[in-house]
Amino acid sequence: LMAFMESLGALYRQHSCFWRRDHEPSGFGWIDVTYTEQSVLSYARYDGSAHAIVVLNLTPVPREVYRLGAPTMGTYHVVLNSDATMFGGSGYTVAESIEAEAVPYHGFSQSITVTLPPLSVLVLLPAETADAHPVVDMLSNRAIGDGTALLPSAGKPAKAPKPAKAPKPAKAP
Repeated sequence: LMAFMESLGALYRQHSCFWRRDHEPSGFGWIDVTYTEQSVLSYARYDGSAHAIVVLNLTPVPREVYRLGAPTMGTYHVVLNSDATMFGGSGYTVAESIEAEAVPYHGFSQSITVTLPPLSVLVLLPAETADAHPVVDMLSNRAIGDGTALLPSAGKPAKAPKPAKAPKPAKAP
């Protein structure tokens, strides 16, 4: 669990779409929250044109061909998979890279088809995003390099800015 939390935290710090617009409606958008029968939720986080897709499969049933809308055309990389064996998951095989298709879905002009492991969270980034590489080789479920591709010890990622302090109230006369 600690390895997953470290990887998640490092991913959060490295990509501003996860934190820069937290308090603005433009920083978050549901992709699909209506597929309650299969307990799958998906959303996108935005920072201008930078974005990430997050997909949650909340059941023990894998979803082999799951289509969801994508904000842009191009290649998406799975950069975090909670089901990877290095995180204690089952290691269910998912594609490392996914090409968006010109198939409208979920209100977007394009979509991607992913395999969702059981009880998992997948985070996908567009290929043109700097550092859009996985922590784990999704085919072999082995760590890439020393397994710390997104861990804090792999370099110093950009830190999220600290919120401004509230002004102190004025003293009454």
